[in-house]
Amino acid sequence: MTPRVIYFDGACAPINPGGWMAWAWVALAADGREITHAAAALAPQPTNTNNQAEYIGLIAALTWLQGHGWQKMLVRGDSQLIIRHMTGIYQVRSPGLLPLYQQARTLADRTGVQFEWVRREINARADAYSAAALPGEAQRYG
Repeated sequence: MTPRVIYFDGACAPINPGGWMAWAWVALAADGREITHAAAALAPQPTNTNNQAEYIGLIAALTWLQGHGWQKMLVRGDSQLIIRHMTGIYQVRSPGLLPLYQQARTLADRTGVQFEWVRREINARADAYSAAALPGEAQRYG
């Protein structure tokens, strides 16, 4: 089954910056059925942020797409900042986000994806997977 849309999300909890970072993505078929997903968490670091987690989720999704040779997918996320970076509406000004943006941009160009911002409720599956990836003490905050 070929995916038609990819959703991504990220979280940094229980504090942002500095908490656990978790990310997730989910691939859906045209009929809305889930094809696959991935999620993981990274240990707390003073520089961890929610925006970095969002980018890591996006990069993981784009890497998966490229690895399967899929092109021209719709990629949706609930981070206005990340979507506006990827669509060129905003410039990336944060030195901590620039390398992640550059990696995501390269992958996006290779896969020919289009980006769309959606409300958090529409991104519920990716949000739930990223929250579940957080360790127990951080989950209630994600």
